[in-house]
Amino acid sequence: MDNFMERISHRYDATDMIKANSEAEAAQADAQKEQLMLFEAQMNKVDLALSNIREVNMKNIESAESVQELAKTTKEGLSRAIEESIAKIESIKEMADPKDAIETSVNALKEALVAMRKETEDYMHTDHVKIYRNVQMAVTEELNKKTDEIKAECHKKGALLPLLIITLISSLSSVALIVLRILGIL
Repeated sequence: MDNFMERISHRYDATDMIKANSEAEAAQADAQKEQLMLFEAQMNKVDLALSNIREVNMKNIESAESVQELAKTTKEGLSRAIEESIAKIESIKEMADPKDAIETSVNALKEALVAMRKETEDYMHTDHVKIYRNVQMAVTEELNKKTDEIKAECHKKGALLPLLIITLISSLSSVALIVLRILGIL
């Protein structure tokens, strides 16, 4: 080992060694700066993706609220109309002579109104499910697209694990918010 050190000290003087060390440190600092710039660029992309996800979530919430309001008003109006019709039928039934023909038509009308109410409720439910599926598909497609873009960039630069963790956290928080909205907590 001493021979080796003596041979190195004869070949290189102290200034050459200092110069080589400073060049290595400079190269290492440049590499770290490049990694920092890459990380900042990736974080900007993640922020943009999160912003897009938030926008889609807000649109979903607005759509759900408007659909709920429309369903409520439609259901209230339909219920009121059905109740008024039934009351009118009852009053007509009380005033008229109790004939079998009138009674049969009144009963048929009641059944038709009940069937219409059931149909309306089924239609509203089907419409809500369609809207939910469309929104879910749009969010899923957007999330998959952004995830694929970020994965491609990360595989090139080797920063996949932190971005996967951030994406997982943001996805879980979005799902939690949606579930809380559905449950009526938020």
